[in-house]
Amino acid sequence: FWCRSDCVAMRAGFCLLVLLIASGTAARQVVTLIGVETLRAQMAFAQTIWNNSPRAADIEFRFEGIPTNVGNFSSYLRDNYLSGTAPHGDIFTLDVVWLPELAPRLKDLYSAGFQRFQFSHIQYMWNHVAVDNRLIGLPLFADFGTVFYRKDLLAKHGVTQLPRTWRELTEVAKNVQEAERQLGNHIWGLVFATGVDELIKSAYEWLLRPDGSGFLSARGVIGVASAASVRGLELAASWVGTISPPNVTEYREREVFFSFLAGQTVFAQLFSAALNWFEFYPIGSNLGVLRMPVSEVTLEDGSLHHPKVPYPVLFGGAVLSVSDYSPAPAAAAEIVEFLCSRELQFLYWEYFGQMPTIAGWSESECATAENSTHKLCTVMPVTPITMGGPYETDILSLKDEISEELRSLLNGKQDARSTAGAIDCVLRQRVRGYDECPRGLSPWQIAIIVACCIAFALGLCLLWALLRNKKLASRIKMAEGLKAESQLRRQLMMPSANRLVEAVEHLERQYLKTVKWHPFSNKEHQADREMFAWVRQGLLNPHT
Repeated sequence: FWCRSDCVAMRAGFCLLVLLIASGTAARQVVTLIGVETLRAQMAFAQTIWNNSPRAADIEFRFEGIPTNVGNFSSYLRDNYLSGTAPHGDIFTLDVVWLPELAPRLKDLYSAGFQRFQFSHIQYMWNHVAVDNRLIGLPLFADFGTVFYRKDLLAKHGVTQLPRTWRELTEVAKNVQEAERQLGNHIWGLVFATGVDELIKSAYEWLLRPDGSGFLSARGVIGVASAASVRGLELAASWVGTISPPNVTEYREREVFFSFLAGQTVFAQLFSAALNWFEFYPIGSNLGVLRMPVSEVTLEDGSLHHPKVPYPVLFGGAVLSVSDYSPAPAAAAEIVEFLCSRELQFLYWEYFGQMPTIAGWSESECATAENSTHKLCTVMPVTPITMGGPYETDILSLKDEISEELRSLLNGKQDARSTAGAIDCVLRQRVRGYDECPRGLSPWQIAIIVACCIAFALGLCLLWALLRNKKLASRIKMAEGLKAESQLRRQLMMPSANRLVEAVEHLERQYLKTVKWHPFSNKEHQADREMFAWVRQGLLNPHT
């Protein structure tokens, strides 16, 4: 109506106002952040701060949670959010374990000038996001391996020394479990996460030794098949059905958390970021946080070395990355910069127990926390390490294959030596480019091979016996033939010899008759007689 008014000035002013309002509304961009549902409280906290900032007038920030019961998070995100056919979402909260698989689908933030943040974050977290001359995200928070335990149960059964190694933890968990079951409480000693993304981290902690070796040797080379690693895997396999539920191979972090929360277990192997989950439940003073145990080291004299703190602890964390398919990459990068800022990371630590990745942050700032995050101060790792050191990308890119081997071990389908050999083989193939390498044999395979060898040896013995008997029979037959031939020859020769002897005697008699007329001396006659005797003897003896 007003635009049809005869008043040109009023019409122009009103139309300009409409255009300005429309242009302001259109300029406000919506940025969607995709993350695990457990981060909803933290993101709502950050969203409130963002909405009170001047930049909220141009960019609207929304959070969309994904369920925690997904089997493989990286594959789920790749197929449902980061696919080229139907992409959805602008920013993603990613565990560092997922980065190698999703890196090709993430935007390079160097183009947004984020190289200026390189020295603002701790180096081992920056190494996760700076890959192949690309910056695929910014660190959001760091976490490290811990074990949560029931302080009331350990105190109830007189446990005063907290376990430092996995073997000690096994003994404590077994004793407390048996004591509680005698009182009628069906409780387990230890639960741990075995999802595709969690199992490789759990196993890395089972094998980690005080010198930092585990998947890698102390010299930094792949050494999963070492004797110490085999012992660590054997110990872990012994937990299933004894101090851990038989279906622990189906547990994700969510099941581990609720199992511990419901009072069904003594120990729970989780990462430190899980501490903020307990804030919403009345577990209170019964919650204890234990520094992650390590594997024992066998000394030269055969004794076991018990580690002294500090010793290395596996570090992980989460990063914020921008999708390569985002329709608003500049606005998404601005939200990432805001959420990963120094101010917000300290607030995450204070209210949610998530450790900052800001360089220069130290344990001295632990005491500033106003909630239960102060429990982490006593177990804060002094020597953080990442999974696999220089081979971390290779190890994480093989998490599916490694987790499959570990699950076969926990399900009793293969032994620890075969599992260690298989993981070692997979890593050497990737890192060193081997075409193939020998795999360990299972007990059934070894038994079959031994049985075949025994059967083969028995067959050879039987064949040798048969051949020997045949040869002996042949020899006996030959000897009997020779004996018969000798007898026959003797029978044939004797008549002939007798006839010759008779002929010689006849010649001798004729000779003696003639020698009377022969003018020889008697001595010569005696020599002739000896000659005839020698001839007779020779004729009667065939060997002469």
